[in-house]
Amino acid sequence: MVDSKNKCLLLSEQIMPVNCEPQNPKAQERMYFMLKYIALVSIIFHTLFIGFYHHYHLTLLSIYNMASAPLWVLVYILNEKKWLNTAVGLAFSEAIIYVNLAIFYFGFEINVEIWFILMAIVPFLMPTPHNILKFLAFGIVLGCYLFWMIHLGHYAPLFRFGPLVNQWFRIVNITTVFALCAFLFYKYRFIAEAAEEGLEKEHQKSEALLHNILPEPIAMRLKKDETMIADGFTDASVLFSDIVGFTELSAKISPQELVSLLNEVFSRFDDLTESFGLEKIKTIGDAFMAASGIPVERSDHAEVIADFALQLIEELQNYNTQTRKDIHIRVGINSGPVVAGIIGRKKFIYDLWGDTVNTAARMESHGVVDQIQVSPATYELLKDKYIFDTRGSIHVKGKGEMITYFLKEKC
Repeated sequence: MVDSKNKCLLLSEQIMPVNCEPQNPKAQERMYFMLKYIALVSIIFHTLFIGFYHHYHLTLLSIYNMASAPLWVLVYILNEKKWLNTAVGLAFSEAIIYVNLAIFYFGFEINVEIWFILMAIVPFLMPTPHNILKFLAFGIVLGCYLFWMIHLGHYAPLFRFGPLVNQWFRIVNITTVFALCAFLFYKYRFIAEAAEEGLEKEHQKSEALLHNILPEPIAMRLKKDETMIADGFTDASVLFSDIVGFTELSAKISPQELVSLLNEVFSRFDDLTESFGLEKIKTIGDAFMAASGIPVERSDHAEVIADFALQLIEELQNYNTQTRKDIHIRVGINSGPVVAGIIGRKKFIYDLWGDTVNTAARMESHGVVDQIQVSPATYELLKDKYIFDTRGSIHVKGKGEMITYFLKEKC
C-alpha cells in the first residue's frame, strides 16, 4: 500500500498532480486567492460570450463557451477544495485553447493575444515546487505567441467584426488583462510587504532574545559565525547570591507561588544588574550570579560590583517591606582572573570558569545571612574606598584557611 506522502510524490511527477498540498502553505494561499478571482471573471465572460457568438452565427465559438463556462465553475470548485494543481492545470489548458481559437478566428484585430501576457505570468505564481512545470507552461505560451506572430502575416482571419465591435473587444481585452495583472502584482506586493514586516518583527524578537541571553559583544560574534568563543580576563569581579532557607521555603508554598517569588526577586536583581552595567551570568535554582569587567574590561570592576551588592541588600529589604515577606540572602564576592566563553550547541549560555569563580561561590556558601562576604583579593581593591568588618579566618573548601571581610558601606 502506498502511503499518502509517497502518493503525493508519485503524483507530483505527473504533469497535473491532484490533491497534493504544495510544500509552501503561504504559496498555496496566494494561489488560491489568485485563481478564485480569475475563475469568477472567466465564468462571467464565457457565459456572456455564448449569446454574443451565437448572435454572429459563430456556432463553434458559442458551443466552446457553453463548455468553457461550466469548466471554469469546476475550476472554482476545485480551487475551493484546495485541489490547486488540478485547478491550475485545467484553467491553463482552457485558456491556451481559447486564446488560440480566438486568434484563429479573428487574428490580432481584437488584441486577444494580450491574454498570453497573463498566461505567461501565472505559471510562475503556481505553488508547485517543480520549476520545470512552470518553464514548460511559459514555453507553451511563448511558442503559441511566436507561432501566430510568424504566420499571421500571410494569414487571413476567418471572421471580421465591424470597427465598433473590434474597438469594444480591444478595450475589454486590454482593460481586463491589465486589471488582473495589476491586481495580482498588488496582491503579491501586499503579501511580500506583510511578510517582510513580519520577518522584521521576528528578527527584532530574536535579537532581543539573543541579547537577553548573551552579552551584546558575544551575540555579535556569534552572528558572525565565530564557532569558538573563549576569552581570558586578568581583572574581573564575580558575585554570587543565594536565598537563605530556600529548601525549607519551597516545601511550604505551592510551585506557582515559589516560581512567582523567584521571578519577583530576580527581576529586581536583573534591573539592578542592567542599571550598574554588570553582566548577569545565570541563575541556578535560588542562586544568582553576576560579574563585572567582562566581556568588556573595566578598571573599576570591583567598585561597581561592591555598589551593586550593597544595593542588592537594600532592594531585598524594600521588597520585604512592600510584600510583607521575610526573604534573606547571602552574598559573596571575589576578584581576579577568569575565563569566559560559550560551550555547547543547544541551550548554550555565556559562562565563567576559574579559581576566581570558585572562590566567589565559596564566599557566598560560607557567608552569613544579609552580609556581603568578600575575599582578600577584593578587599585589597576596595579597602581605601569602603568600610569593612573583618570576619577573621575561616576554613574555605578547596582553599584552606582564609581571612575574609564583610562589606558594610562606601566611605
